[in-house]
Amino acid sequence: KIFERSVQGLRILNQHGYGEGIGLHLDLVFNPPGPFLPPQQCKLQKQYKKELGDAYGIKFDRLVTICNMPITRYFDFLQKKGALEGYMDLLVRNFNEQTVPELMCTNTVNVGWDG
Repeated sequence: KIFERSVQGLRILNQHGYGEGIGLHLDLVFNPPGPFLPPQQCKLQKQYKKELGDAYGIKFDRLVTICNMPITRYFDFLQKKGALEGYMDLLVRNFNEQTVPELMCTNTVNVGWDG
């Protein structure tokens, strides 16, 4: 049901010009569902554009991949699973200094599920 509602919401945004390349940007976010890194952003964006476009007629400007920061609930989850140390090591080994200027918390507005 969540997926169907998300598709409906994206279609409404497209109907209002978002994601159509006319200045109303629509970016999607991919958040890995576990203690691992996301796939390469440009390849995943191509796949998402094709799949969402072909199957649902959805257009968007950019797909952003993120990594979960191990704080609060996610920290507790990783600790309970015994995966905190391994995940922290993975993040440290894959740190990319070039991504710092685009950190989400410095220039992005996030809208929660409840608006």
